[in-house]
Amino acid sequence: MPRLSLLRRLFLATCLVAVASGCDGLPTEEEITGNVVEQLERRRGFEDLSDAIASAGLEGLLTSGTYTILAPTDIAFEYAGDDFLRSITDSRNRDMLARVLRHHVIAGRVAPEDFVDGATLRTIDGRTLTVQRSGPFVRVDGVAVDIAEGIDAEGSLAYPTGDVLLGALRLRERLTLSPSVSRFLSLTPQVNLLDRAEALESATLLVPLDDAIAALGGIGNSLFGLSSTTDVRARVLEFHLVPGVSPLAPGQSLTSIEGASLPIEVDADGVRTIAGARVLREEILADGRLLVMGNVVLEPLTLAQQMRIDPTLLQYTQELRAKLPEVWARLQDEDVEVTVFAPTAAGYQSRGAALNNALSDPLNAALNNDLLRIHVVEGSYPPGSLSEGTVLTGFDGSAFTIGTDVGAITLDGKRVAGGSKAANGYLYTLGSFILPRADLYDSMLLQGFTRHFQAVRQAGLESTFRAPGATVFLASDSLFAQGPSRLISDPGPFVRYNATTASIPSLAQTPSFTSLDGASRAIREVPCPTGDEIDRECSPYQLLDGTQVYQGRASTDGTGTYHVLRTLSLPPGF
Repeated sequence: MPRLSLLRRLFLATCLVAVASGCDGLPTEEEITGNVVEQLERRRGFEDLSDAIASAGLEGLLTSGTYTILAPTDIAFEYAGDDFLRSITDSRNRDMLARVLRHHVIAGRVAPEDFVDGATLRTIDGRTLTVQRSGPFVRVDGVAVDIAEGIDAEGSLAYPTGDVLLGALRLRERLTLSPSVSRFLSLTPQVNLLDRAEALESATLLVPLDDAIAALGGIGNSLFGLSSTTDVRARVLEFHLVPGVSPLAPGQSLTSIEGASLPIEVDADGVRTIAGARVLREEILADGRLLVMGNVVLEPLTLAQQMRIDPTLLQYTQELRAKLPEVWARLQDEDVEVTVFAPTAAGYQSRGAALNNALSDPLNAALNNDLLRIHVVEGSYPPGSLSEGTVLTGFDGSAFTIGTDVGAITLDGKRVAGGSKAANGYLYTLGSFILPRADLYDSMLLQGFTRHFQAVRQAGLESTFRAPGATVFLASDSLFAQGPSRLISDPGPFVRYNATTASIPSLAQTPSFTSLDGASRAIREVPCPTGDEIDRECSPYQLLDGTQVYQGRASTDGTGTYHVLRTLSLPPGF
């Protein structure tokens, strides 16, 4: 709690002992008399300013002449940031406090009509303030001044302000007085950011709050904590330093010290943003301007850089870099617009260890590369452009369709998250994989039937399953594990017995067919037991040996069909 001034404490104490005499609280503003310091002490809303004047020892100065005081309210001090007042009134910072307060004091009386647009006011610390006025609204160096609520006190005047004027402080000093941006301050030495700012004639520093850095979560930990991202970290920090102090006009851009373009816009809530990061507060300082940001500026990073600092995309990023360097090069190129729908760690986990291992096999490299390429699309697609029915084509040549699911964007039914802008496109994340257009053989693997897929390869039947029109009755990995040992050592007879070159897209047609081994087979309909119609463990379709078969679907390229066995259907004598 701020200290109560001596005058205020004496007044309250007098009231406490004089209640019976009719003292009923602080006087009204009309009843307040005295010099400007006394009036500020006794008025509501200026307690922090009064305490600051006392801490700086400026009472004598302010009561010895005629002055105009731009008087920050308690709300203005609160708006200056968490613990700002406590920091600046610390005895070690008395010199800075005195400079800040003197920057609010103008010699002589400045009447309300003297606040003319474009006029300059000279403070007793020798600096100049500029007036901006539009009708009754007055700002001085960007700070709102309420000239209608002036306090006339024995020749001096005081006008309430909505912010603290900090033009007597330098950028480095301001940061040391702001515990809420201490994390950013601790990072600046890594690229000598403040030294570089001080070397400029003037500078604008975009400073994210500690809470904004914390909100990055794992991305922040990767960006600011790993040695492997040192180059990205340096680039991000440099985004936050801009030479000069240019107007923050929507539709214009700032240019960082390393040449990155930082567009200025207004978001849906009417808040100014710089490269997508919200501007929470603007302060004019002695050597430039400080913008307190609600986000870290990341948009000017390339897609490749954004992916490198996202720990949920580690595996996909590593695969792209190692297996498709030509694609990775495009994600690094700021002159090539690309959109990435990147599978997260959850997507890899949902595929299961068996499928992940199978896709890492060099024999399946072509399929895995297609699976990586399909998530990269030519062109830049912001969220608003991903409308229902839009068809996109991945780098592998496969097309997929945009849909919606309770307001969320989907790709071939997979929900999309993210939507962060990058210097060369947009980055989205997926909790699962989009499947490339593949024939029946590769579709078996992509659907997770890794053991059956390997059995086909072991039997030398890959070309048969890649031919258009084939149908296969698939066994899951768990069924393979339950089968006889021969199913592992010599799966050929089983594979041939459960496949045909005939096209069987629907089991409801109860067709007869000839399997690859020449066996005559058929499908029949057998109703599920009463009450089991809703039981997912029952299918009304059976092979003649009694094995239940679940209705399947076409391969992802539509050239073949697969159905799933509930139990193993073994050839006679196997």
